[in-house]
Amino acid sequence: MTSVAVIEVLDPTGKAILREYPLAPRLASLEGKVAGFLDNTKPNADLFLERVQELLVAKYRFSRVVAESKAAASSPTAGDQIERLIEQCDLVISAWGD
Repeated sequence: MTSVAVIEVLDPTGKAILREYPLAPRLASLEGKVAGFLDNTKPNADLFLERVQELLVAKYRFSRVVAESKAAASSPTAGDQIERLIEQCDLVISAWGD
């Protein structure tokens, strides 16, 4: 009698959910604009983004800054978070670390 071993191979990769967002028109100036900064929560992304924010705020005198962080680096930015940034900000800068 012969026994047959069965091996089940699992695919550990995630499935991407693609959303298309049109690019915003280029701003003539950054002076007085509302700037958004999105941290993807990877190690040191917050430090890098804080420094970029500091430099840009000093140079362009934004009227307001909106700082957001993703829930997790491994997941896409939540749709409601993207919509909030679109509604509140004239520009958004995203950063990642490692």
